[in-house]
Amino acid sequence: MEHLDTQVREVYERVGLTMSLAQCLEHRLAVLLTCANDFGPDGCTAERYDKVLRDFLARPFGQMVSELCDSVKLPPELERRLRNAVTIRNRLAHRYFRESVGEFVSPDGRRVMIEELDRLSDELNELDDHVERLQIAWLRQGVITLESLVRCIETPPEEA
Repeated sequence: MEHLDTQVREVYERVGLTMSLAQCLEHRLAVLLTCANDFGPDGCTAERYDKVLRDFLARPFGQMVSELCDSVKLPPELERRLRNAVTIRNRLAHRYFRESVGEFVSPDGRRVMIEELDRLSDELNELDDHVERLQIAWLRQGVITLESLVRCIETPPEEA
């Protein structure tokens, strides 16, 4: 990559950072859904937990968001942010460079791309932090059920 312009490298770096933040959020949702899983009368063992987590991680991000939204009544703003995170992730993975080809060929265009990617990274990072705070408050309750998750969402933890 040494032959590439510094600004071109910055664009690639920002795309990678933004995508990794989307993957962190995706993994956090998989853990959240796994914890909310009904493991039945035999309870949760490490093996069963790992299997359920692997199953969730094998699902598309959008499917996990839909499952969470279908399982729990989320505040409309949180649901909107989660669905937007899916849109961001899918755009980065499937269309970003194709849609940005005009910007990518000029320094001013690349600057615009970098600014957009920084904004998207911030958005994903803030959402992941919010979901993490909800998850921690939920797990601290000691009773890990969808009903207790709903209570945490309805009374969000204080901002750190």
